[in-house]
Amino acid sequence: MKSFTPRSAPAAGPALVAVKPGEAAAVAAKRAFAMPLRAEAEKAAPPDQAPVALAGGPKKRGRLVSWLAGLLVVAGVAGGGAWWWLNAAPASIPGSVVLSGDEVEAVEIRVFRREDLSDLWRERLAAADARSVELDQLMVGAQAAQRENELLLEVAARVFEVGQEYNMPDLEELRAERDAKEAGAASARAALETLQSEKAALPNIQTLLEGLPDPLQALTADAEGNFTLPRPEGGEVVLLAVAVSETDGKRERRGWLEIMQLSPEGEAPEAVRFAETNRLGVEEIRRFAAEGAL
Repeated sequence: MKSFTPRSAPAAGPALVAVKPGEAAAVAAKRAFAMPLRAEAEKAAPPDQAPVALAGGPKKRGRLVSWLAGLLVVAGVAGGGAWWWLNAAPASIPGSVVLSGDEVEAVEIRVFRREDLSDLWRERLAAADARSVELDQLMVGAQAAQRENELLLEVAARVFEVGQEYNMPDLEELRAERDAKEAGAASARAALETLQSEKAALPNIQTLLEGLPDPLQALTADAEGNFTLPRPEGGEVVLLAVAVSETDGKRERRGWLEIMQLSPEGEAPEAVRFAETNRLGVEEIRRFAAEGAL
């Protein structure tokens, strides 16, 4: 009977691991999925850099997604700002003044708060009305003085005529007396006329348009009466246009008034036009001042 002698063990090689049939299919699927991704990473990597490991892919993809999301947010904000800028109210309002052709200076357009202008005009109108009452009283005395001086002049003139007729020795004295009474009568008439002229000019549109308060805005129209008004802040404002005209060597001011109502959203008239319908007179200013007191 032969003795059993074992054969020498084969050279060491890779260890074999028992794999179940279902697990083998899963491993093969993973390898098939990883190979294309690894190949794409190797192509994208610069030649002087090692291929990017497949394990780093998800992090890079996450950073790329975040960067794209931020870019979309910035683009959305920029687009919204552009939409607002295109749809926002214009920054200025065009305007014009209907000129008469006798203006000697550029037309000035001023923007006021209603109360600033109405308070000033109401104060000046009240002062003018008070002065008018004073003038009425002064004219009563001036009229009496005029009648008295006219009567004295009439008497002195008759006496002088008699002296001339009879060649009286004191004729020169009578002449001087008549001349003095005539000067007195003329002075009384002038004093009364001055009072009457002052009363007739009260209140005066010229004085009402002088010495106005500081405006919110001020600008000047061109030679054709056109101007561009920077959009005022919200609320009610008053636009006053003032022109200086000259007729027969006499310069006078005339004005136009426009009340502009701005909504909280910034809505305003598309244009402003000063025409004869906006022309200012004393009665228009009086009504405007009275409305401001309500």
